Amino acid sequence: MKAFLFAAAMAVVMAVTAHYVLDQGFQQTAQDSFSTEGVRLSN
Repeated sequence: MKAFLFAAAMAVVMAVTAHYVLDQGFQQTAQDSFSTEGVRLSN
């Protein structure tokens, strides 16, 4: 039972960590990702 509770707690910790990592600017729009100082995408 201890192993199951530990695994469940670790899964929750990993999910919360992944949420914050992906939410903190890892995902960008295509316009932000492919724009440079010399080239800008326009709609």
